[in-house]
Amino acid sequence: RVSVLDDPLTPSKTLSINHKLHLPPVLCPFFYCDRNFIIMPKKTEYTSDEGALKLRVQELELEIQNIRLGARKREEELEERLQLRDRECRQLETDMNRKKEEFDEYKRNVDDSFQKQFKVYEDHNKQVATLKRNSMRDRAWLEEETARRRAASELLRKQSEAKVEQMGRRLSLGW
Repeated sequence: RVSVLDDPLTPSKTLSINHKLHLPPVLCPFFYCDRNFIIMPKKTEYTSDEGALKLRVQELELEIQNIRLGARKREEELEERLQLRDRECRQLETDMNRKKEEFDEYKRNVDDSFQKQFKVYEDHNKQVATLKRNSMRDRAWLEEETARRRAASELLRKQSEAKVEQMGRRLSLGW
C-alpha cells in the first residue's frame, strides 16, 4: 500500500512511503493503522527543522518496527519449518525402526528355515547311512546264503552224480 504524506517542509509537495508488512494496531500519536493493519504515519504539519527531524524519527521507528515484525514472521516461519522437519524426522525414525524390526523378524525366519533344512539334511544323511549299513549287512548275508546254498547244491550234485555213477555201474554189471 502507498500512503501519501504531506512533507512538513513544503506543504504543497507529497511523499510516497511503501509499507507492505501487516502489523497489529499500534497506539502512537504519530501513526495510525488502516483496516488491513498497515501502519502509516499520521499527517502532521511542521514548520521547523525540529518537525522534519521528528518526522524522520517517526519514519525510522516505523521502519524498525516493520523490520522487527518481518524478523518475527521469518522466525515463526523457520520455527514451523523446524517443527515440520522434526515431525518428518520422527516419522522416518519410526519407519526405520519398523523396517529394522521387520528385517530382524525376516532374519530370524531365515535362520529358523536354515536350521530346519539343515536338520532335514542331517536326518536324511543319517537315513542314508543307516540304509547303506543295512544294505551292506543284507549283501553280506545274501553272499553267505548264496555261498551256503551253492555249496549245498554242489554237494547235492556230487552226491547225485555219485549215485548216478553207482547206478550206471550196477546196470552195466547187470547186463
